[in-house]
Amino acid sequence: MARGFTLIELLVVIAIIAILAAILFPVFARAREAARQTSCLSNVRQLGMGFTMYFQDNDEMFPNVKGNSPWTLSLQAYIRNQKMLRCPSDPSTNWDQPLTGQTSLRATSYTLNGYLAPGNSTDAQGGNFPFIGSINKPASTIFLAESNANRTGSYFHAHVWNPPASASHWLLDRDLPDDIEPNRHGDRFNAAYLDGHAKSVKWSQVWWRDQNFAPPLKGNFDPRQP
Repeated sequence: MARGFTLIELLVVIAIIAILAAILFPVFARAREAARQTSCLSNVRQLGMGFTMYFQDNDEMFPNVKGNSPWTLSLQAYIRNQKMLRCPSDPSTNWDQPLTGQTSLRATSYTLNGYLAPGNSTDAQGGNFPFIGSINKPASTIFLAESNANRTGSYFHAHVWNPPASASHWLLDRDLPDDIEPNRHGDRFNAAYLDGHAKSVKWSQVWWRDQNFAPPLKGNFDPRQP
């Protein structure tokens, strides 16, 4: 005569399932995030290659990153589709609807180095680098990084990051910038360099400040050195 499961046996089975779920769900979550990071890195790599073609077609001049002609428009002819402008791990909510009190939409998950913006060679908001040929170490120079969530600006402000003297574009409580997201993929973010290559990097590996310059030279590179 067949007998059914006892209550204790059922509880044991349920407990085993719960334990397995607790073990496997974080694994699945990490696997999903790894896939998103890989997809994001592919986006960044393709954008970097797009900029390489842009430089070739425009006498090595940098694209506009400020004002009414953002870089996303300048690069349209060189990217496969608009989807690569969005990181799948980007939690922003203002893609289709502006945030309360704002009018601009978020155009992309990525942001350009404003220090290399054209038209800023004589002021404190940019460097004297009108074209890529003036950069001594393009393979070591981050040109594109991941933008902080919900931002609508098209460039990041490494040229004014100067804590603690100034909190401009700096989160003092986190000791991190407010215009890029260095921890979108765990403790890493994806970046494209001026020579077109892209990779996943840690913030601690790419950020430094040199107080020997006035204002302090900030970023992951020193374009004035050979």
